[in-house]
Amino acid sequence: MDTIVSHRGAAPLGPSPRERRGWLYRRRSPLRLTRSPSRGAPPPAAKRRLTGPTRADRWKMDVQKQVVSRLRAAFQAGVTAPEEFRRAQLTQLGSMIRDNEEQIVAALHRDLGKPKFEAILSEVDIVMNELHHAISNMSGWMQPEYVPKNLATKLDDCFVQREPLGVVLIIGPWNYPLQLLIAPMVGAIAAGNCVVLKPSEISSATDSLVADLIPKYLSQVSCARWQRLRAGASPPGERLELSNRLVLPPQDCYAVVRGGAEETKALLQNRFDHIFYTGRSLGLILILIPDLGLIFDLGLDLGPGLISILGR
Repeated sequence: MDTIVSHRGAAPLGPSPRERRGWLYRRRSPLRLTRSPSRGAPPPAAKRRLTGPTRADRWKMDVQKQVVSRLRAAFQAGVTAPEEFRRAQLTQLGSMIRDNEEQIVAALHRDLGKPKFEAILSEVDIVMNELHHAISNMSGWMQPEYVPKNLATKLDDCFVQREPLGVVLIIGPWNYPLQLLIAPMVGAIAAGNCVVLKPSEISSATDSLVADLIPKYLSQVSCARWQRLRAGASPPGERLELSNRLVLPPQDCYAVVRGGAEETKALLQNRFDHIFYTGRSLGLILILIPDLGLIFDLGLDLGPGLISILGR
């Protein structure tokens, strides 16, 4: 193989560094490379990161922190633990769907153009089936599951007792704004959790309807009255009233947070025991959560053909 050597004073052989950089940019021209900003000017994303949250952002985070704190206080007080409470919540959730079926169908038509048949088949009926399944099997789910014994545990009682996680967050998508928001909520309520719902802001009509109906149907009686009912200290009239309604103020067990990406990012500043996220885009999970430095238990419904493993 021939070797070409250049000596001092001779013209260098081959392209200069500037020419090589020019070739690189010409070869990568389909990517539309742009010049980097000047050394003293940070990119826009860095500017936003350096300036920190605005006053409006801090206000949103404070409000959402108060909401999550109230839900966690209710959970730690054991309000959502009794089977009677869970069954009453699920019954009222079914009443909410049945009583407002026409409004739900109209909202789905405004958001997505779904006809009545499709809206009932793909949204309403699926939620009602989930409710019926949960109400019918909840007693069995709450019972301890006995497991096989070995020689070391022959004289012991070995079983698995399922316990609720705590405060869970459900982030719904825009294409099935009722089914993929309320159906996970059914399982969360049946398990004895407090729930924060985050509907999609794209399906604005359904978003507004859910935010309006949830406080009207779920948990409308004070915690003190519920404790009196459990202790048997309520008068007959109050027991009859409580049997026809739900327990606890809506902000104490279930909450609906509306808004877009900024509100969701502010919401994720809080600690949740489980997050159920539906969507094909993982930008929310992969970008926001690592930046916050928090660890979440995630349930992902990503659709066909998209499988991801998240770790830290």
